[in-house]
Amino acid sequence: MVLRKIALSVAVMAALTSLSVQAQTTKTEKKHETLKARIDTLVDKAKADVKHAEKATAATVKKDAQKVKAGVKHAEKATAAKVKKDARKVKAGVKHAEAVGKKDLHAGEAKVVKAYDNVKQKVRNTYRKDKAKVKAWEKARKERRLCKKQCKANQK
Repeated sequence: MVLRKIALSVAVMAALTSLSVQAQTTKTEKKHETLKARIDTLVDKAKADVKHAEKATAATVKKDAQKVKAGVKHAEKATAAKVKKDARKVKAGVKHAEAVGKKDLHAGEAKVVKAYDNVKQKVRNTYRKDKAKVKAWEKARKERRLCKKQCKANQK
């Protein structure tokens, strides 16, 4: 058992010495980055990502600004067109109302003229009837006078 321990310890020592010899030679050793170099590499990558993001953000902002400008222009054109359309509708409504008003006015005037003519005709008819009645009364009165005169003349 003691021999076994010694053999194992010799094997371990041999392994350790071979590793340390490998570490000392530069040709067989792989070059490992130090922690500082690794951090510098990550910082450089981050800087590149930030620059790329800034360029992309600037381009995105420009595109968004162009979209907003185009949207505003479109909205202005649409609003102007809508205002013109509404103005045309209002003008057409006003013209229609004027036409209807004129039509109603002419119809009202015609009704007034017709009513006036009817009243005038009624007055004429009434006047003629009354004139005929007056003539009939006057004739009857004259006849009564003549009749009275003749009756008096006959009685004398």
